[in-house]
Amino acid sequence: MLLDPKYAEEIVSVISIVGFGGLGKTTLAQLVFNDERVKKHFDLAKWACVREVNDHKEVLGKILKALSDHMSYNDLSREQIQSQIREAVKEKKFLLVLDDIWLDLISLLQCGNRGSKIVVTTRSDVVASVVGTVPEPYKLGLLTPEESWTLFKLLAFRKGQEESNPTLAQIGKEIVGNCGNVPLGIRVVGSLLYSKHTEKEWELFRDAQLSKAKLVDLGNIMPVLKLIYDYLPSALKQCFAYCSFIFVPKRLRV
Repeated sequence: MLLDPKYAEEIVSVISIVGFGGLGKTTLAQLVFNDERVKKHFDLAKWACVREVNDHKEVLGKILKALSDHMSYNDLSREQIQSQIREAVKEKKFLLVLDDIWLDLISLLQCGNRGSKIVVTTRSDVVASVVGTVPEPYKLGLLTPEESWTLFKLLAFRKGQEESNPTLAQIGKEIVGNCGNVPLGIRVVGSLLYSKHTEKEWELFRDAQLSKAKLVDLGNIMPVLKLIYDYLPSALKQCFAYCSFIFVPKRLRV
């Protein structure tokens, strides 16, 4: 979709990658962004990290920083930031990735060359349908059961462990069945189990923990992510709590 000429009729085309949390929207965007064919196709390729930012000027400033390596935008007005964004893409065929956020940037970026692209990752089908200019968004689906098991094995088992311990493998398949074929959930669970060596430990995890973190029905990734926190050593839990406080915006702190 980024390279096909049929998606290059407009000056700027918007491609949406859609899926709920944990399916790999950002991972897919990163793989595409780093592909050598993509880099050669565009004069300018930039990634704007502007998640959880609600201030319009701050979002524009972060996009300017991504496009032009501008170190500071605090002393600029919103109009000045917009002007510098236009200058950064002027007469260039560019690729801009907006991870998990969207602004009305089309009119601002119309000074780029024909064939420019914006990739937007979003959890919302509604957002994708509103902002996308290509006929259909790119929708990410779940893994197949076979793919889920392959991913889990890579993360949870040591070399030869699956073959040497069929009982452990069977417990692993039961655990994977509760992960809802969601890549991030499988990665979290598999990484946790890598440090557990006995059948008893795996059984306890299956029976006592994973029942709280089923992802099959609602696509809710947060309970399984909490497993990481639950299994952290006490000192790292304190570190995590401190970092979460530091990086959460003041308006959201309790």
